Amino acid sequence: MRIVHINLFDQQGGAARIANQLADYMRSKGNIVHQFAFVVSQPDEFTIPIGRPSENSMKAFQAMESQRGMVDFFAPYLFEVLAHPVFKEADVVHLHCINGGYFSYFLLPFLAQKPLLWTLHDTLAFTAHCLYPHLCQNWQTAYCAKCPLDGERPAPLNRPLVQQIKERIINTVQIRLVAPSHWIEDMVKKSIFCQKETKMIYNGVDTTVYKPYDKKEARKKWNLPTDSFIVMFAAHGGLANAMKGGGYMVEAMKILQKKYPQIVFLEVGGKHPELLQGLQLKSYAFPYIEEEAAMAELYSTSDVFVSTSMTESFGLTVCEAMACGVPVVSFATGGLREIIEDKKTGCLISLKDVDGLAQAIGEALEHPVELKQIGHSARERVEQMFSVNGFCREYEKVYGELHA
Repeated sequence: MRIVHINLFDQQGGAARIANQLADYMRSKGNIVHQFAFVVSQPDEFTIPIGRPSENSMKAFQAMESQRGMVDFFAPYLFEVLAHPVFKEADVVHLHCINGGYFSYFLLPFLAQKPLLWTLHDTLAFTAHCLYPHLCQNWQTAYCAKCPLDGERPAPLNRPLVQQIKERIINTVQIRLVAPSHWIEDMVKKSIFCQKETKMIYNGVDTTVYKPYDKKEARKKWNLPTDSFIVMFAAHGGLANAMKGGGYMVEAMKILQKKYPQIVFLEVGGKHPELLQGLQLKSYAFPYIEEEAAMAELYSTSDVFVSTSMTESFGLTVCEAMACGVPVVSFATGGLREIIEDKKTGCLISLKDVDGLAQAIGEALEHPVELKQIGHSARERVEQMFSVNGFCREYEKVYGELHA
């Protein structure tokens, strides 16, 4: 079988990691797998860059279309994919993230000339480019009209029209959908994709890579204090990533420093000392790290991993931390509620509840024996429900059905 993935990134972020895991697994079964990516950081024989805009006129055009809310229609880059011999020879095409300005719904019928699978890693595909569908119901009933976020950012001019055009295009093509959580699956059934067949497949984590490392040895390797209580936060872009709620993380640490000045804060994914002003706790920061074994070591250096995401379709970093035996304190949002068992494998806090977040972290510090047991239970839960082999086998079945 010849399989083609189409994605925004070849390496960065959860969607790229999932696509690469699937590609490796399917190659191990004797299949031929390539990926087209708009942003390529590690080119190789299996990765084909999708052309990026170089002329100022194209960049200006895209900026204008973004302001109008039409950015999902006029990007020309998928023409390169459609014309490529690898695409023409494909038996199955697997679509992933569509943000970044490279995707056009007008070209979706041409992609669907091949058996097409689309993993909805977020809600951008069925909303008017909104990642916050929990804030209102207008994406279900009014094609994203009167968005509650319009007061915080310029409102695209043609949002309902865009949604109606997308809906008509979607209803003319054959697509199989995969949702990485029941949360996403339930929303799909109420969205412009409601007539499409959708299967829920949880994302998977390679538990041979993401595993508990010796904490002291890992801390020595990464030059972190060996005897401190370390609280870790990780996101693409670090604390500056508003979707990941970095501001709430900082506020919680400011509360904690009054009672627990011995806590050490670890940020992975960006270095933002300006965001830590007023935080007197010792802190360390690392940039985005692509190597999975290195990330597993960093997870293992921490006593608690904290997720302050506003929403998550699944929550891959949370799952990775749990696989490393690290208890997680998280806002109870999106697919995270399906990964974490409250008080058993982590702690779920109401969205934006900074005081509750700080209290949960403080209780973790004060109860090391219980914390260790929660870490063991977290690892067991990932092994039982979110293993990479299990999720790859589920996708293999879907590929087989599409290719039949």
